[in-house]
Amino acid sequence: VAPLKGTPLARQLFGSVSARQCGDIDMLVPERHWEVAYAALREDGYHPEFSPSRPRVAKHTFHGIPLRRTTHGIEFSIELHWMLNDPRFVSIDYGRLWARIMDSRCADTAMYSLPVEEMLVYLALHLAKHNSGRLRLIADVDRLVNQYR
Repeated sequence: VAPLKGTPLARQLFGSVSARQCGDIDMLVPERHWEVAYAALREDGYHPEFSPSRPRVAKHTFHGIPLRRTTHGIEFSIELHWMLNDPRFVSIDYGRLWARIMDSRCADTAMYSLPVEEMLVYLALHLAKHNSGRLRLIADVDRLVNQYR
């Protein structure tokens, strides 16, 4: 898996995991491994987010329903993506993307991440789909562009 945004991005762009507020954990998983990742999270105590006030479909065009778990009074929410966006809007070669992800493993962790160019595209796509949290995403784009030119 490769985390999208969140604490890895906070460490990369701002130098600290506490420098960027996160609402949930978004993770990119190869589509062929999505069911296995989903089952592993369910086995670890995560449950689909269903509530009468926030009805959701089981799967969107590029990610599943959020999974939630509460541990020591803290709620964690994970959203498993098999694509970065709705394929009707932007076409991405996921074979090439995963090859680049595998080549760009973070030096100080065992974690994979999106390469800088793909992170910029992802942040721009993500910015367009949200009505809230836009300032945080704009700050991410600004820091990414300034840091990596």
